Amino acid sequence: MQKATLKRGIATIIRTFIQYNINKLQYYTKNHRNLHQSILPLQERRPLDYQVRIIEKGNSMLIKTAILLCLLMAMFMGKPLLSKAQGKKEAPKGHVLVWLDADCPLSQKCAFSLKNMHKQYADSNIRFLAIFPENHKNRAQKFMQSCGLGFPFIIDHKDKLTKQFGATTTPEAVLLNPTQQIMYQGQIDNLLISTDSFRLQATEFYLKDAIGAFLRQEQITLEKTEPIGSLIE
Repeated sequence: MQKATLKRGIATIIRTFIQYNINKLQYYTKNHRNLHQSILPLQERRPLDYQVRIIEKGNSMLIKTAILLCLLMAMFMGKPLLSKAQGKKEAPKGHVLVWLDADCPLSQKCAFSLKNMHKQYADSNIRFLAIFPENHKNRAQKFMQSCGLGFPFIIDHKDKLTKQFGATTTPEAVLLNPTQQIMYQGQIDNLLISTDSFRLQATEFYLKDAIGAFLRQEQITLEKTEPIGSLIE
């Protein structure tokens, strides 16, 4: 409350100061010009011409300065005065890594569930990351855009992450805690029955259930499922 009052007070002082000086210079400019044009003889006008130009120049500079100060003030007033603790970004509570293939129809079928989960857990500070084992960034980017996936993706050059977490299939999901310990690994849900068949709608939500239990600090009932999809070569 004190900070808000201080900001309002500073803003009022700046506005008053700017307006006062603008009004003052405009008044003198107007009166000097009237005096110059109506009373003084022609031979006496040159010194006053110079004075008027100086005043008008100062007036123009002050107006420009006033505009700049107003913009800075607007920026200042629009930003809250955060404490050091408030200004720090909260560390992620967990990460979801998802192996996908831009040319894999099964990856496309799982995209809708991933999109919904990403939105659902955005406020819970669960970070999603798509991993593409292939070396085709343009195709991966097009896949993410066409499927409406708003989280980042990387190309896993030399299969470094794939080998680190033991991923074998696309699609395949891994849930990590902040120390990168695997909490869940396997299917996203039971939408896929095999590489050739799938359900119209998933009835078991393995990854979602694991994230929910993890956030509630409960034991994850099913920590691993066998992924269904295309083998990562």
